[in-house]
Amino acid sequence: VQCAPFEGHMVNVRGVVHPSSLLTSLMDTYGEFPPDTVPATSRNDLVIQMMVDVIERRVYDVVFGWLCDPDLTQHKVGLGAELALKSIRENDKRLGHLLSVSNGIDIMVCSDHGFSTLAEPFDYASAFQAAGFDMTKMVWTGNGVVLRGDYSAKCADVVDFLSTQSWIGPIFTQGNGIGGHISGTFSFDVANLNHIRTPDIMFSRKWSTQKNEFGIPGFVYGSKGVASHGSCSPYDLHNVLIAMGPSFKSGEALECPSGVVDIAPTILHLVLGKLPTKMDGRILSEGLRKGDQAQKVDTRVWESKIGSRSQYMQISQVNETRYIDKGWCD
Repeated sequence: VQCAPFEGHMVNVRGVVHPSSLLTSLMDTYGEFPPDTVPATSRNDLVIQMMVDVIERRVYDVVFGWLCDPDLTQHKVGLGAELALKSIRENDKRLGHLLSVSNGIDIMVCSDHGFSTLAEPFDYASAFQAAGFDMTKMVWTGNGVVLRGDYSAKCADVVDFLSTQSWIGPIFTQGNGIGGHISGTFSFDVANLNHIRTPDIMFSRKWSTQKNEFGIPGFVYGSKGVASHGSCSPYDLHNVLIAMGPSFKSGEALECPSGVVDIAPTILHLVLGKLPTKMDGRILSEGLRKGDQAQKVDTRVWESKIGSRSQYMQISQVNETRYIDKGWCD
């Protein structure tokens, strides 16, 4: 994306292009976009080739590329499976291709989340029906539930039932500060969940450090499938960020908490020298050659109790930015 007034270009190799007038020239240069495969080798190769081509021409201030692997393949075959490892090795080669044309520019390589092996799927519909709940008045959204109309009065009952389930981790409801409006739950504020479309009740599935058949640790319970993400497990929350180039320190491993939300302000700082508006996240100044040497980190564990069940959230904060380290219950 180039700085205003030019708005830049967007290419999704599944066939979505902005502006749409760009599609014809892309087809002339690269041919038809590849079909779905597992791993998505051809699609990912095309993304990297497009990035290499525009980097060599130096026509953009920022070039952003997203590869659907290893995410796609790990969802299909699991963590540590040969196809999953193949998709990672392919990405190593693609990164090498990018580095071959990156002289004098900054590069940030990041995964957008971690991953866990799934186990012990739970049929919540049958369980709630057996407990006397009207499923026609409950809309499930993965890790949350919306209660229709006057059924919102059942919110505490739904929370109580969820808290007795072995696959449920921390539970969240609307509130201020740490506590939700249903006693024992955490507030949406704790996990930055406040939004107009947030369900009435949110929860994380329970996790463990158990290893799968390939020796990869991290299980999450209560979901169908092979592997996924989206819980308060550290295996889901902790991901990779590597930066290199003239703006970044070299040969250092930094332990200071950071997150995907910090990438945009850091890039804008490098491109513009300042942030044009107030943003979520922060500039990762501890990683910059001209940045701060260290950041003050405040880490706390918050606890709440529903009946005999205790739940916990470990939160780290750097300046005004809050990061979830993990959440669990016992």
